[in-house]
Amino acid sequence: ITFWLAMSNYIHRKMGTWSIIDTMIFLGQHSRTLFEQTGIIAPKTASVVKPNFTGAKALGEAVTKGLYFIYVGRLTEEKGIRTLLNAFEGQKALLKIAGDGPLKNLVAQAAADGSNIEYLGQLSPGDIEQAMRGAKALIFPSEWFETFGMVIIEAFSLGKPVIASRLGNIPSTVNDNMNGLLFQPGNADSLKKVINQFDKMQETEKTKLSSGAIETYRKYFSPE
Repeated sequence: ITFWLAMSNYIHRKMGTWSIIDTMIFLGQHSRTLFEQTGIIAPKTASVVKPNFTGAKALGEAVTKGLYFIYVGRLTEEKGIRTLLNAFEGQKALLKIAGDGPLKNLVAQAAADGSNIEYLGQLSPGDIEQAMRGAKALIFPSEWFETFGMVIIEAFSLGKPVIASRLGNIPSTVNDNMNGLLFQPGNADSLKKVINQFDKMQETEKTKLSSGAIETYRKYFSPE
């Protein structure tokens, strides 16, 4: 795959394809920076960041109540599932996992072995929203360059802070100590430390994160 992608890029450079583009639109600043560093963007080509958005939820004010942390997404290596499971092993903090993928059996086994982990399986959008409403925070432990994490702004729209990897485009959405907390990608100890940090926060601090999540959604990721 890498070879054919490189070959395609080479051919289009020779043909001058990239030079005839007026504007390139990126979902995040990190993606735009990567393209700028490759030299694909011609001097006359404009580049702008225009993120995705999600529909508004029935939400009035910041919420701090929640019984568990939640992960929603594909169960794959690059999504940081092993790091997530390792961080919650032997913990008192509760974790619910929703999704499907190649690591489904690993997640199911971790849920069977640990009383603090629950595997919800593949849920409908409505059930995901309901499960997220009952959570303290969303965990987004991705270990690869995400183009855009839709589930992050879904959480924000519900007033849920996000605990996420400090990687790629993610920090441009999850602002540490403003609408969530960041940890070192692929580092279970770092994630465990941040989970404990969140649980030890005062209600006023959690309210601040929830308010930050709502404000981020309204300002940058609402339909308007």
